[in-house]
Amino acid sequence: GGSAGTGSATPSPSLGRQQLSTPHSGPLSKGPLPSVAPWVTRSGRITALFGQRLAFSPEFVDDDTMYYAQVGLWRSRDRALSWEQLAMPGGVTVIRALTLSPEYSNDGTILLGAGQGAGCFRSLDEGASWMPLTSGLPATTLPHEFLFSPDYLSDQQVFLADRLTGFYVSDDGGDSWAPSNTGLDDLVLHALAMSPDFAADQTLLAGTETLGLYRSSDGGATWSASAPTTRT
Repeated sequence: GGSAGTGSATPSPSLGRQQLSTPHSGPLSKGPLPSVAPWVTRSGRITALFGQRLAFSPEFVDDDTMYYAQVGLWRSRDRALSWEQLAMPGGVTVIRALTLSPEYSNDGTILLGAGQGAGCFRSLDEGASWMPLTSGLPATTLPHEFLFSPDYLSDQQVFLADRLTGFYVSDDGGDSWAPSNTGLDDLVLHALAMSPDFAADQTLLAGTETLGLYRSSDGGATWSASAPTTRT
């Protein structure tokens, strides 16, 4: 590296702290980058720092609760200042999906998808215990994402994107599942997103491994390829 001085900083191949605080020049320049608060380590008692899933309670502003998962499962009730380790479902060593019910503060419901073909599980007591969800799901399920209906309290509807066998719907909170892949030509799903106005427009997006983006406008009953928009 070069010596400190009053001149401009020499660009570095890696993005360092000096570059983040240096005004950007060029045709897209809008002046110095805004300063941001520094990141602070909040690993606490977490012993496995390789994590894939973070899930916030929908009432986080009031209950300060969040979950951290991958090779282990932890919960914090004080905005990540401290963590407690929770028992994972029997036979599970890796967690690939973790989603909290929109009614979590009342029903304590969490859906968990395990890696290595270990299946799907549900907790009704904030992660203290788990029950397997097998009805309608193949033994080879590799869950990637769960989504709860925004009206889950009344319709008990949950969606699952699987990395082997496509899209599934449950209308009873996960007790039973049914595949819903009409029009979905690639069943290896790597992404699933719900419209913020889902209750009105019933729109879901699914990202596939080889055929790009698919869209459903009927709550996942049917799918069609969503071609990328070309800008002119």
